[in-house]
Amino acid sequence: MSAITLLGTPAEMYVNGTQYVLLVLSYPFVMAATAGWYIPVFYQMGVTTSYEVATLMSALLAIGLSSATSSCSTWSGASTSGSASPPLFASSSKW
Repeated sequence: MSAITLLGTPAEMYVNGTQYVLLVLSYPFVMAATAGWYIPVFYQMGVTTSYEVATLMSALLAIGLSSATSSCSTWSGASTSGSASPPLFASSSKW
């Protein structure tokens, strides 16, 4: 629980009334679900923050796009040697 939560809860109760109680009551269930589902996945991946997961996923996406674009040029029969135009997506390095 953060300091912003402690400071903002009375203001939310004042503005939204007792409707905010439903959110407060669901908070423990959401925390338990997060602990039960996400933490084991993060542990198995060997990461500690969601930023590390995002970096890992973007690197995997880049690898996938790189291999997909090289496969597309192979499937289309495009060749860089002797063709009039270079392939649409050229990768400069292999992952």
